[in-house]
Amino acid sequence: MSPFEPSKLFVRKAAWEDAAEVGEILVGGFHDSPFWDCIDLQTKHPEAEMFFFKQWARIMFGNSFLILYDDQVIGHYSITPENDSGPTFWRLMQYGFYQPPFRYGWEFTTHAMDLVDSSCCTRDHVLSRRPPVVMLDAFAIKQEWRGRGIGKHILKQFILQGHSRMVLLAHEKKAVDLYEKVGFRTLDQRVVRTSYNREYENWVMENEVL
Repeated sequence: MSPFEPSKLFVRKAAWEDAAEVGEILVGGFHDSPFWDCIDLQTKHPEAEMFFFKQWARIMFGNSFLILYDDQVIGHYSITPENDSGPTFWRLMQYGFYQPPFRYGWEFTTHAMDLVDSSCCTRDHVLSRRPPVVMLDAFAIKQEWRGRGIGKHILKQFILQGHSRMVLLAHEKKAVDLYEKVGFRTLDQRVVRTSYNREYENWVMENEVL
């Protein structure tokens, strides 16, 4: 595996027409996450997986960035602004989130809603007593570009630049290890159980420039 040249790495704001490509990057980055395994997204619901991540890409559109190496798209990240309360109900409807019960079944849909809600509740519980802060909502490098130090470089030179504080949620130890290398610390670590008796490990992490 050849080393990368930092001078060839840059980021640009994602355009609306990039949403489909961002969705594919998100699928590649998160499809085997223990979090999404709680609804068997990859193994039993591949069509729902593509639907969810492509719609997520559209919802994040205004805060999304593409990572390029020598003009080739190799990854994506999204930073949610301070005090962002997330998409409204009507915005979710606009982006097609009324469709899952009809396309994938009511049980799958309620489990997916419960899973996402469990993560949001944990996040809000930990962060509600702290000052408002931006959040790294998504960060993924394409599989074939991993293992070269690109993720660490992007975090230090692009994602964290200009932010005195940033938080994120992580659901895998290997992700936690990466974030710790660039200065994130764990605020909260717990096993979260869903109402349908599946569980996942959740880390709330913070990077603060003192």
